[in-house]
Amino acid sequence: MMAQNKSEIVNIFNNQIRYTRDFINSCKTNDSSYTKAREITELYTEDIYNPALYQFQDIICKKPDERLFELFINTLIEDSSSADETPSDILFEIFKCQTMFVISEYHKMSNLGRKQILLHLDLYFQEGSNNISNYNDLKKQYDSLK
Repeated sequence: MMAQNKSEIVNIFNNQIRYTRDFINSCKTNDSSYTKAREITELYTEDIYNPALYQFQDIICKKPDERLFELFINTLIEDSSSADETPSDILFEIFKCQTMFVISEYHKMSNLGRKQILLHLDLYFQEGSNNISNYNDLKKQYDSLK
């Protein structure tokens, strides 16, 4: 299922948050609900959430949307223990195409939101990336957030 518009992406992000919460809560029970919640969360992430992230990126790069971006950051907060790198990739691409928007939103966020932005962007700025033409400018902007 591919999201077609913002409202569908909002629904997908809200579902991702719900499934992640269900999975985290199931970890405390040590019964069959854990296995089921894990399976649902993994399938939803791979088949629905991650593909929607690319459409979300396209939307934000064309025309920033504060509400949608905030909801995306909320999915990062809820799923902070995930090893999936797709959300980090998407955030970095958005930082590249809408740097000032991300910085502006960063300053409006809670400490948890700010922490998630830095954590996900840090993956790209720790190692450096010479294949990005404006890397040094992006790095300066990133460093200004710390």
